[in-house]
Amino acid sequence: MIQSTLDREGRFYRGTLHIHTTVSDGELTPEATKALYKSNGYDFIAITDHNVYGVYDDLNDDDFLMIPGTEIDSVYQGGVHHVVGVGTPEGTGYAHGFRFDRTRLKNAHPQELVDELTAHGNMAIYAHPFWSYCDPALLFSLRGLTGMEIINYSCEQEWKSGVSEFYYEYLRARGSGLWCFGADDAHGHVPDYMGGYITVKAPELKHEALLGAIKRGSFYASFARAGEKAPEIYDFRVEDGVAIVECSPARNIHINVSRTCYHPAHAAQGQQLTRHTFRLPEDARQVRAIVSDFQGLVSWTQPIVLK
Repeated sequence: MIQSTLDREGRFYRGTLHIHTTVSDGELTPEATKALYKSNGYDFIAITDHNVYGVYDDLNDDDFLMIPGTEIDSVYQGGVHHVVGVGTPEGTGYAHGFRFDRTRLKNAHPQELVDELTAHGNMAIYAHPFWSYCDPALLFSLRGLTGMEIINYSCEQEWKSGVSEFYYEYLRARGSGLWCFGADDAHGHVPDYMGGYITVKAPELKHEALLGAIKRGSFYASFARAGEKAPEIYDFRVEDGVAIVECSPARNIHINVSRTCYHPAHAAQGQQLTRHTFRLPEDARQVRAIVSDFQGLVSWTQPIVLK
């Protein structure tokens, strides 16, 4: 028996679902943003300007996809909450250029932000929980989220608060079914393009296929630097009780069941790892893997819930 979040068939597509442009507070136009990412080997992006919805169908190519999206926010009980919404051109309930009612949402409970997006056919992703100093218990209480950003590159570059592994582990340990995302949140005020991304395994580069794969967890999240790639994860599966990771050359591979049950592999000096296995304990409920390369770049799988 084989279990995996990654689809067994399909190909990998690289992209990011959180970028800002001159439509809100970014440095580049939507057209220049698309050109930058495409020229650097990306397959898709979502332009998610603050409190305005973007549907950039005119920028789609056969080999590059623009995902409709936005980022909405509120200040609730002293906390700052940002939620990214992404959808398909046919499925979203928002038109291009739709502006959200800031009077209604500026002090909304974050659950209202999630509900606003999902009610209009969008996936909701909680952005940069570390930067927001979000109460982990509040984040865990939210319903309807697809996932959270485990790495937000802009927050890491500007405030050293973009890596939210603690939040994800907190949620995972309590049975949350959220996926982890890598995102840029690029504005261009600092070097914050092409550092946080996801790699999706999907049957084709079409909106429904790509977002469908994301919904079922057929992707991994990465933290890199502009012009570089984090470790590529070719497969992560559980086969007959053994967790198996196959990846590009890596320095460390951690297979994590819980804080007290994990199995690391570390490359010896002058060597590298491309595969790691671990027989899981019989009471294991879920498992995930983290792969690091020799430059400190990292990729995170989605957790496999064990049957």
